[in-house]
Amino acid sequence: MMIDETPRILHGEAGDSFDLYALTAYMGKGIKDIITITDKHGDEINWLKIENQYLKQKIKHLEDRMGAA
Repeated sequence: MMIDETPRILHGEAGDSFDLYALTAYMGKGIKDIITITDKHGDEINWLKIENQYLKQKIKHLEDRMGAA
């Protein structure tokens, strides 16, 4: 990482290095946020798969009814 591209809160006292405790906490929070977002996306994908399966069944049912008429 480039020191000048990171938030000041992560810099050491002299400003030319990282405070490892702050860096670890900052990265841990980022990882936790990414996991939350990924889990939410997984839930949404599963819901869309179920909805897609339902709609395919509904289309098949309607096509079968049209063919029987």
